[in-house]
Amino acid sequence: MDNNNPVKSIRNEPMTELVSKQSQTQEQDDQWEWQRVWKGAFEKMRQQLEEKEAETRALTVANKLRVLVAGHEKALEDAERERRDVETKHLAELENLRAVHSLELADLQARHRQKLQDITLHNDEQLLRTRREVRCRRLSAKPPGDPRRPGDLHPFVREKVDPDDAPTDWYAFFSLILGFLAFTMKWKELAFGSLLLCFGSFANMSSQHMNTSQIAMSFFFATSALVSGYMGSMRPGMPIPMAAQPGSSPASSPFDGSA
Repeated sequence: MDNNNPVKSIRNEPMTELVSKQSQTQEQDDQWEWQRVWKGAFEKMRQQLEEKEAETRALTVANKLRVLVAGHEKALEDAERERRDVETKHLAELENLRAVHSLELADLQARHRQKLQDITLHNDEQLLRTRREVRCRRLSAKPPGDPRRPGDLHPFVREKVDPDDAPTDWYAFFSLILGFLAFTMKWKELAFGSLLLCFGSFANMSSQHMNTSQIAMSFFFATSALVSGYMGSMRPGMPIPMAAQPGSSPASSPFDGSA
């Protein structure tokens, strides 16, 4: 038994070496497998990180672009607002300049008119003064014994007359009386006399003493008397005289004596 043990040990040595080599090979394969697995996992993680970094860069670029676009739009809005403000200020300044120009023009026109009026008045006064001087010179060179006195010349001033203090218009007064009598008594002669007196009052009355109400009343009574004098003889129902037809006897007139 003891002699067989070394042989067995010799036989078992290659087996152990083979087993150890196989175990080493298996371990190496396992290590290589784990290395490949970890390498694949690392590669996948690296790809994911790169994708996330790319997305982050894209988002950053998009945000920057949005910020740039927003800033550009804001700048455009500010520029448009400034342009509108400048236009508004310019229009306001133009309106102010127009108002000032119109006021200055109106002031200049008023001054020019006033100056023209002053010059006209001065020229008129100078002309009147010259005429007076010429007239005085002519009158001063009068022959001896001339009763005219140029120093006593004064302009005529018309006196204002009160209507209550005006003289009595007898033509209108008698015309009114005759017209009233002719209207009440139906006398044509009085009516014609009232009308003539009314015309005489109108012809002889001056403009400053004119009393239109009295003349109107006189004319009204005169015309009313004439109308009533000529139309009063016509009775209601009286036939109007017609022209006589040939071959017929003339109709009797209602104004004839024969009834």
